[in-house]
Amino acid sequence: MINPIIIQGVYQYRNYLKRDTFQIKNTEKGEQIYQTMDGSIVFIDQNSSSHQFQGSIRNIEQIKYLAWFQKNNQLSEKEKKWIAFWKDEITNIGGLTDENSLKIGKWIEPFENYCEQCLVVMAGEYNQGKKQGIWEIFMEGQMIGLGLYIEGTKIGKQVELFENFQLTAQIIFIGDYLCGQKQGQWDYHYRYLKNKKFQIMQLCTKIISGGGEFDIFGRKVGKWVDLFENFRWEAQVLCIGEYNFGKKIGKWDYSYSVYQNQPYMIIGGGYYDQDGLKRDFWIELFENFQEYCQVIKLGNYKHGIKQGRWDFKFRCYSDEPFQNIGGGEYNLKGQKTGAWIELFEKFQKKAQVIYSGEYKEGIKCGRWKIYFKNFIQTSSYKQIGGGRYMAGIKQDRWIEIHDEFSESQKIIVQKLYNKVGILKDSKEFRLP
Repeated sequence: MINPIIIQGVYQYRNYLKRDTFQIKNTEKGEQIYQTMDGSIVFIDQNSSSHQFQGSIRNIEQIKYLAWFQKNNQLSEKEKKWIAFWKDEITNIGGLTDENSLKIGKWIEPFENYCEQCLVVMAGEYNQGKKQGIWEIFMEGQMIGLGLYIEGTKIGKQVELFENFQLTAQIIFIGDYLCGQKQGQWDYHYRYLKNKKFQIMQLCTKIISGGGEFDIFGRKVGKWVDLFENFRWEAQVLCIGEYNFGKKIGKWDYSYSVYQNQPYMIIGGGYYDQDGLKRDFWIELFENFQEYCQVIKLGNYKHGIKQGRWDFKFRCYSDEPFQNIGGGEYNLKGQKTGAWIELFEKFQKKAQVIYSGEYKEGIKCGRWKIYFKNFIQTSSYKQIGGGRYMAGIKQDRWIEIHDEFSESQKIIVQKLYNKVGILKDSKEFRLP
């Protein structure tokens, strides 16, 4: 198997889109295997040739369900018409290309996060492969953004979408462009429902709006209120600090609000050095941080690299103290080493699942065990599964938990893997 390619992407996670780091492995059969960095297989793409016009951010849902097909244009032999299908059903997405495969004329394109949770498209015109004139952004027929292009370059006032825009994170970003670069003040506007108006985001305890300023080179400068990359209704986290020539410097705080219009409380943060690298002690948020998964990670950085002991702490409610729940050691290269206790990717108070095992230079090895704790009965952790890794690849028989495992859906899956970690057989069981 060829060495994997590492990418940043998004995929469907419960009822929202989640940003994560993936590795793509190409098999000898021509398949592409998409895995999270812990080795969990998200998708096996057996027909990568049907994917066209993909942006730099890879949307795993589009790789699964969006397919492009072409047919000849009846009005011109040199032009081809492209049509997109979603889950095998035709859409209004598509347009024309010329004999040089450049986009021309009217086009409707999917937003980079297009999926069931984000039915958003962009509509406008191309001239010899470059966007021209007004482009509009629509969510289920409702216009929510727009901007002007001149020969492919953004000009003037623009209403753009938050890079993680979706049904549970309806956020737009408003400001000006000069010669294709963001300039001056840009503000975030937010709404909770599709039938509501967008309003400027503000911290309830202070008159501070989300966003900040760009300099003449399009770099963030001065005080900024950024959004947590997985910001949404149940994870309203703001990142507050200062930029210098586009680099984060000094103290940055993570502030969290449990509900709409509730005060924001500092829940984490740390310091950046003058080069924009994290240093010294940090309190970071678990990737799935939200109302029912209030998990923080505590440890130290040196020149932007995690070092030494890192601990995971969890609380069920905002008025409770955090309790230790896992963690482990990093070596001088920032690689996980020795014994670790990690959390189920979808860990939350009613899915308190942890994994226990060993790392060697950042790679899982040996036997790993899976434990579950019942929140309702406040029981201790009990082993419910596990299996063996060899050089980070799952081997032989495993007992794993279902992706949607919880107290009300205690489903485990007995799996059989071959020597290269490809799943050969699986069977589901329900725990009592």
